[in-house]
Amino acid sequence: MLERLRGDFVREFSHELRTLEPVLEATRKGEFAHEKAVAAAGEFFHRLAGVAETFGLSTLGRLAMVCDRIADLAGGADAVERGRIFEIMCIGAGATKESFQELDGRSAERATLAFPPPKHRVITTPLFESGRAASIAIVDDDATSGQIITACLESAGYTTTLLRDPRQASEVLARTLPDLILLDVVMPELDGFALCELLRKNPALALVPILFVTAKNDTAQKVRGLTVGGNDYIEKPFNPDELVARVAAHLERLRTIRELAIRDSLTGVFNHKYIEGLVDQEVKRASRYEAALSFAIVDIDHFKSINDTHGHQTGDAVLSRVVRVIGGQLRTSDAVGRWGGDEFVILLTETPLAAAEGVIRRVCQSIRAVSFPAQAGEELRVTASIGVSAARADDTAQTLIDRADKALYRAKGAGRDRVERE
Repeated sequence: MLERLRGDFVREFSHELRTLEPVLEATRKGEFAHEKAVAAAGEFFHRLAGVAETFGLSTLGRLAMVCDRIADLAGGADAVERGRIFEIMCIGAGATKESFQELDGRSAERATLAFPPPKHRVITTPLFESGRAASIAIVDDDATSGQIITACLESAGYTTTLLRDPRQASEVLARTLPDLILLDVVMPELDGFALCELLRKNPALALVPILFVTAKNDTAQKVRGLTVGGNDYIEKPFNPDELVARVAAHLERLRTIRELAIRDSLTGVFNHKYIEGLVDQEVKRASRYEAALSFAIVDIDHFKSINDTHGHQTGDAVLSRVVRVIGGQLRTSDAVGRWGGDEFVILLTETPLAAAEGVIRRVCQSIRAVSFPAQAGEELRVTASIGVSAARADDTAQTLIDRADKALYRAKGAGRDRVERE
């Protein structure tokens, strides 16, 4: 993709330069104010500075960067200074035109990237248990710049969405909820800073990393970007390996934060809130696709007496070990959560009741077979009562849970250390 973009880059910017030249010429004749010409030239050089060096055109990139920074000075300049700045823009445009004329079809094809694409595909860590690659939204009104970023990230294994209109980006991002957002700073009508402030007002995007990408190497801008809610700043032209590394680092931190939010701190399995939501999600999926789904509630028998007799530290060790025993009997597609206290739940996807009952009986037997270290070298054994049920076509999450709960109470009433189905 990057090879194709080289030719697109030369054609696009050559066309833009041809559009800029009449504005500069008209300004020389006094038909336009210097401010208009300098603003148009500044925008052209800003975009050129962001991508030229990526295609190996380092001299052109540095020329564009100098012109971009000089154009920024026009805002506080007097009439004489604005005239001088205009002359510099004209000189820069002439030098750029000569560079593009040298880049004929053959030389454009021979141009090599100043920084090669990432050498190694990133093994992306799923943010939850779905196995999906992280999704990244890129908001950049410059098609060439956005496509270069897209190519770098997709070659590293990420899923990307390029949004060209910053005014529509807020609505799209609120609907799609990407895992990370890359924002260009200089955009028409709504700049990256204003868009970042808008995004941070949405609670669903509060923790999503936002990285600014811009050719403006300005400390004040970096400070402002961090102040409005940005997490990092990447300068154009960028090294693709650095871009991917920064993205990966922020996604790993996000994954850690999300994991802490959905995991039980003692046992490491899903907490009640998350597993409850997962049950609801899977019940709806099973109903929609007529898929099999089973659900079980595991209660450790007489757990209170374990705490009272052997202490809470031993009780905690028992809970953690029971979770490992349960996990040893399940598939990676199944889920375990702590329901509360000494109760755990098991969600078995694509599993009808008869098959689920067999799995749950093995869980019950495995818990019974394990010994736990207790005080003074004693060995402690525990048992569990388990109720299991399967989803029906008209089920909600609550009705499925209620049936498993009834089965659990039957197991307790029948003497514990057993499995009952409902």
